[in-house]
Amino acid sequence: MKWQKNSIFKNYVLREFLGEGGFSEVWKAFDTDREKEVVVKILHDDQAMDQLKMEEALSKKLSPHLVPTVEEVYLENTPPFLVREYIPGKTLKELLKNQELSWYDKKELALDLLERLIELHKANIVHGDLKPENIMICSPVSRRGILFLDIGGCPENFKEGLELSRDLTEEELRHQGTFLYMAPELREKGKKPDVSSDIYSMGLILFEIFAGRLPNGLELPSDVNPLLSKEFDLIIKKALAPRGKRYQKVEELYEDLENSTLLKSLSKEKDTEVNTLGRIFFFGLWILTGIMFLNLIIGKPRNIGEFYACLVSGAFFGYFTILYFLGIGSGKIKVYYSNGIHVLVVFFLWFLSFGMVLDYFDRIQKEEENKFLQ
Repeated sequence: MKWQKNSIFKNYVLREFLGEGGFSEVWKAFDTDREKEVVVKILHDDQAMDQLKMEEALSKKLSPHLVPTVEEVYLENTPPFLVREYIPGKTLKELLKNQELSWYDKKELALDLLERLIELHKANIVHGDLKPENIMICSPVSRRGILFLDIGGCPENFKEGLELSRDLTEEELRHQGTFLYMAPELREKGKKPDVSSDIYSMGLILFEIFAGRLPNGLELPSDVNPLLSKEFDLIIKKALAPRGKRYQKVEELYEDLENSTLLKSLSKEKDTEVNTLGRIFFFGLWILTGIMFLNLIIGKPRNIGEFYACLVSGAFFGYFTILYFLGIGSGKIKVYYSNGIHVLVVFFLWFLSFGMVLDYFDRIQKEEENKFLQ
C-alpha cells in the first residue's frame, strides 16, 4: 500500500483502503465538492494508463447494469487516477467469508451471476479476470444486483473505438488474470482470455460457492462436501475440462445448473413437492386473510374485537400480496412463498394475533356485562 488514509487527490480525500492489484490501489474516498462517497483507483505506474482508458470505455458501454459508472479520469495527474461511483454492498469474497448462505440462496446467487456473465458476453466483452474479489453483490437498496469489477485487462474487448497508446506487454498479458482462477491455456505465452476461459474461471467460482473452498488437484465438489450430488460434480467437471471439452457457452452451464439437483439428500421430486406444498399454503392463507379483510370493507363487524381482528388480517393480506408481486416481478419462484416452513410460521403468527385480539376484546365485553348485571 503506497498511499495513506486522508491523502488528497484534487478534491478527493482517501478514507478507506479497499484493495490492491498489479497496477493500482483502490480506495473509498470522499468528494469534498459534491459531498458524497466515491471509489478512487490510483495507478502505481504511469505506463499503465491504458488500463484507466479501458475501464472508462467499459463504463460507457456497460454501465450502469453490468459495471460501476466511471465519473472522472485524471490521466494528466501524477499519479493518474480514476473516480467511479461508490455502491454499497460486498464482494463475493466477503460474502462467502462472512455469511452463511442457504443452499437455495447459493443457487439463486450462482444463477444470477451466470445471467450477468451471459449479458457481458452478449455485449462482446470477456472479463479475463473473474474471481470473487471482482464480483460485487450490491445492497438491495441500490437495485443494481451483481456488478463486475476490473474487466479492463483484455485488449480484444476494444478493437473498436478505443485508441491505446501502445500494445500491452507480455508481462501485462500474463498478469491480466489471477493465477488461482486462470484457465490453463492462458498460462501459455500469447494466449488471450475468451469466452471459454471465462467459463473455466466461473467453474472454479461455482466450486467455491457450493463447496466452501477451491479444489485441490482433481477434487470434485462432493469430495469436499459429501452433501453435494454427483450431478453437480459433472457440471463442475465439464466447466473445468480442457478447452475443447468445456462448455462452449455460458448459457449451457446456466441451463445445466438450473435443472440440476445440488444435494444428494434432495431429489427433484422432493424439491417440487416442497415448493408445491409451500405455494398451496401461501395461496390458501392469502385467500383466507383476504376474505377476513373483505369482511371489514363490505361487511359489518359485530364488535370492536372483530374490527381489529379484521385489521390484523388486512395487514397480513397486504404482506402476502407484496411477497407475491416481488416473486412474480422477478420472473422466478421466490423463497418468500415457495418455502412451506416460512408460510407456516407466518400462518401461526397470523392465527395467534387474530385469536389474541378476539380473546382480548371478548374478555373486555364479558367484564362490562358482569358489571352491568351487578
